[in-house]
Amino acid sequence: MGQMEGEKTRYGFLNVVPLALAEWAIFTCVFAVAGAWPAPDVNEGYYLAKARHSVNPEWCENDFFLNSEDAHGLFFLILGPFAASAKLSTAAWVGRWAGWLALAVGFRHAVMQLFPSFLHRLFAITMFSLAARYTTMAGEWMIGGCEAKVFAWALVLGAWGEGVRGRWAYAWLLSGAATAFHPLVGGWMMISIAFVALIQSIKRRDQIDWLNLCGLSYVIAGLVVAFYGVWPALQMSSGVAADIREQAAAIYVVDRLPHHLLPSSFQESLVTRHLLAVIFCGVLYAALP
Repeated sequence: MGQMEGEKTRYGFLNVVPLALAEWAIFTCVFAVAGAWPAPDVNEGYYLAKARHSVNPEWCENDFFLNSEDAHGLFFLILGPFAASAKLSTAAWVGRWAGWLALAVGFRHAVMQLFPSFLHRLFAITMFSLAARYTTMAGEWMIGGCEAKVFAWALVLGAWGEGVRGRWAYAWLLSGAATAFHPLVGGWMMISIAFVALIQSIKRRDQIDWLNLCGLSYVIAGLVVAFYGVWPALQMSSGVAADIREQAAAIYVVDRLPHHLLPSSFQESLVTRHLLAVIFCGVLYAALP
């Protein structure tokens, strides 16, 4: 009897794996269609050059930007060797495909419990890719060039998938990995996971799954992994005078990235479409059983 159950499990596994691989491939192509603009993208020239420089400091050794502190060390550690040995345009395309695949895996994991049907998941990923491009108000994106935040968002999607399954400790660990890639993307996800897990625990009047020894180990591991991304970011302003930090923050927000960080500079049309999308999602959520 046990042997028969083992055979059934193995047979089911062999059926599921090819389907998952095929779905990942299809989802990757959906993301590629949504974000395959010419290389290099506006930011790829900076990040890929920094990745190459992190491995080969003699390349453009006197460049001020390349010699500045690295805020995305894990991304440079992973992509740096390839960026140093190949053309930057080649590294951009390889990194893009790797990012799209990571997003595909993360997205499938996030929606698997919600949409058991492949066609429903295909519709969901199509809507997701369109929404990611056409409903933002601060010029942000996740499907496109090769940057650290793409891989961070993939891990965030994976974390949501764990959260949907009620496995908050695993969700926290994946959020920590996302923070290692991109402190802002992953850091906000860690805050969200902690908040939602606490609310769910209060509603159900039970203990969160990370309050046991095993769960606590994942919490600590998540913090340690996240620290790998947060520490370099903190070091960038360590030992700098307060007035210099304030001046740098003003330049960063007002002069360099107002379209991302200064709400008063956002285009009204972008704000309007974003608010309409939020209202639509709220109405849809309220209407669902």
